Amino acid sequence: MKNVNNIAAFSAAVKSKVERADALGTKTTWDTADHNAALAKAIASATDPEHDAAYVAIILDVLQDGYNISGFQQMLSKVPAYAAKGHFQRSDRKVPTTNEFLKALGIPQ
Repeated sequence: MKNVNNIAAFSAAVKSKVERADALGTKTTWDTADHNAALAKAIASATDPEHDAAYVAIILDVLQDGYNISGFQQMLSKVPAYAAKGHFQRSDRKVPTTNEFLKALGIPQ
């Protein structure tokens, strides 16, 4: 992550989850709902620095509705007009390593 809004939102979300787990003496998780909530917060911060919770909720609703990238890719690849020409194939972009991700977040390794 390079965007300052993403870094701030994700850092705050992770910190909150860890603090809550520590207070309960448990471990924590990170799932799609957590990820979308952090993204919604980052988008809200980027577009309206004085946003409220309702604004974040609107953004979160949009993200959750459109999140299934794989399902969307599969649907596009089955549309006859696109499939015949080989459009909308899955890309093979390299996913960053854990170390690269942690470095981008500014977390010492």
